[in-house]
Amino acid sequence: QEILYNRLGIIKAMGNMNDDDLKIGKWSFFKEGKLDFIREYKIIKGKQYLNQSWNIDKKGDTIYKSSKYFKIQVLTDTINKGEAFLGAAFLRSHFFKGKPSEILICLPKNETENFNEDFSNEREIVLDTFYNIQHDIKNQKNFEGHSKPYSAAFGKWFKMTTGKKNIRGFIEEYYKEKDSVKSTKMYFDIPIYIKDQ
Repeated sequence: QEILYNRLGIIKAMGNMNDDDLKIGKWSFFKEGKLDFIREYKIIKGKQYLNQSWNIDKKGDTIYKSSKYFKIQVLTDTINKGEAFLGAAFLRSHFFKGKPSEILICLPKNETENFNEDFSNEREIVLDTFYNIQHDIKNQKNFEGHSKPYSAAFGKWFKMTTGKKNIRGFIEEYYKEKDSVKSTKMYFDIPIYIKDQ
């Protein structure tokens, strides 16, 4: 773990670096020795990518308005071959403040294909798209009390393969503006295990 200090010897930042000196995982940044904000970095297509961010107030609580982060819930991380992996994503604080944005989720469509760890093959993968609860009518009853544009159910069938797998995908927040679409992506990687019954 790397710990960075300012000229007065007070901690400035703390987190992990990869072999290319790029920040990875969650980094904590401090102001006058107190936690100021947290950033989650991923290596996407060989570059350092800001995936999520949490701004912290003086009491140590998250400032929702100026943060960007999501939560993923899974039914179970162990399934039998022939069963579906089921999950849900909730965008807790969105990036496009004051805009009528919403989310969708993309996973690889084929069971035998996956994104590379750094998503460098993203454009080569056939995608399965899961729309938010505003559009996904049949799942609305399972998401009562959650913000429809920022909540989505997703899943993937494993009918042939077994063993350790990773559910890799991304949440895309987007909104339409005149003739264009503005969007930002947040990537996730969920380890699971598939049992051969």
